[in-house]
Amino acid sequence: MKESITGSIIEVLAGGGYLLPELVMCACLLIIPLSGLVAKNKQKSIVIAIYLAALCLSMYYTVLQLQYFYEQNQAIYFFGKMLFINEQNVFLKILFKFCGLFALLLTEYNSYTRKFTSVHFEYYMLILAVILGSNLMVMSSDFFMAFISLEMISVCSYILVAVVNNKKTAEASAKYLIFGMFSSAIMLYGISLSYGITGAFTFYDNQYFEAFASVSAIARLAVLVMLLSGIMFKTSIFPFHIWTPDVYEATPAPLIAFFSTITKIAGFGLLVNILMYFAEVEIVLWGKVLNSHIIIGILAVVTTTWANMAAFFQTNVKRMLGYSAIAQSGFILMPFCLLSEFALDTFYFYVATYIIMSFGIFYLTDRIMDSAKSESFDVFRGVGIKYPIWGIFLIIILISLTGLPPTVGFTGKFLIFSSLWEDYQTTGERIFLVVLLAAAANTVLSLFYYVKIPYYMFFKPMSEVHVSIKNHTYVAGAVFAIIITGLFFYPTPLIDFIKNIMD
Repeated sequence: MKESITGSIIEVLAGGGYLLPELVMCACLLIIPLSGLVAKNKQKSIVIAIYLAALCLSMYYTVLQLQYFYEQNQAIYFFGKMLFINEQNVFLKILFKFCGLFALLLTEYNSYTRKFTSVHFEYYMLILAVILGSNLMVMSSDFFMAFISLEMISVCSYILVAVVNNKKTAEASAKYLIFGMFSSAIMLYGISLSYGITGAFTFYDNQYFEAFASVSAIARLAVLVMLLSGIMFKTSIFPFHIWTPDVYEATPAPLIAFFSTITKIAGFGLLVNILMYFAEVEIVLWGKVLNSHIIIGILAVVTTTWANMAAFFQTNVKRMLGYSAIAQSGFILMPFCLLSEFALDTFYFYVATYIIMSFGIFYLTDRIMDSAKSESFDVFRGVGIKYPIWGIFLIIILISLTGLPPTVGFTGKFLIFSSLWEDYQTTGERIFLVVLLAAAANTVLSLFYYVKIPYYMFFKPMSEVHVSIKNHTYVAGAVFAIIITGLFFYPTPLIDFIKNIMD
């Protein structure tokens, strides 16, 4: 017994080297609270310095991991086989660091969050904790670890949403908490049923699926749906999307941009890990064969269509962007219909570029809404005539979100269409053709609400509300616009890089 415990401790400690990026963030999470005792007057500067140090040092070790696993070319399981690491989840961990850096940029240029962080250092602690939880989520090879990391992200997110002390935020954070607890409870019950059926928490072992396949079709379908409920909540997939518009409307733009990228990508990263094993599970129900790609195809179409239709009727810009984020989740889900190598390449390319588009749209629109202290479309009236260069930058990002040339959004959606067509040609299953046609129709449908902001900017008379755009907005807008258009004309380096880490 003593030898078994000693062996387990040695095995856990042996995997510590693979957790260096996470250990760096853990150390900084402990240091940040102590910074207030060192220098209260300069606490914010110290906290930001520690936050940046954590991201940069963690990024350094993550890049080293990417180089190592590129040469190793195989996954390594560690920490009692509850975690694993390979090139794909290391790539996602790098994207999470960029989300943290962009969150800092938006936070310091938003009047509310800048003021809030001057007296509340917990803000950056919670951001770091979300990044840490996201890292662990995409490395999870065990349902128990996946649930713990998801809850770490969720609890920190609930607190961050509640930072604004007003009635609207209180209502939104309550909805966020209730729906989050509900989906987590369903997922936990699914994990317990899965353990009762298989006797294991891991989902990479063949014995797990042999035991899983031995039960009735209804039981397998129920377990699969319950296991995915927590991920569907984090990624705003129908029917666990209801919280999204209310939270987006009531939460400061920096946090919205952060949530719409990192938690969504982390959820989809975990979904990759699970579906790599569950993709072959078929469930015969009432004479019909259901498998993962049929279920996911239906969810993707319903999520995208419903969100795009709802977005068209919105009068609040942030609420409209909330429905847009739901629709984007549906598009990201489409390559999961069949996890071919090309489909996975498409997924990683799309989420990498989605980070640029999402932070870009929230940064530029927030400059106007923050200046006018309003989130209605009316504050954009005539702004494009007054600030034409800024207006062009914003239109480029909106075109990219729509999926039109000459932007990287077109490249991403073209790759999604191509992967669906390839899957249809390979398998002959109609679900892929249905998803492809729905994706094309939704691309056109999204244009009708994305065009509302440019319409107000260039075709409506100037609003009486005073708005101003500072020089740093032009610099950041130019960077976003150059990256978005540059990756359209020259996407090869990013595509080749992703293909190399997928091989």
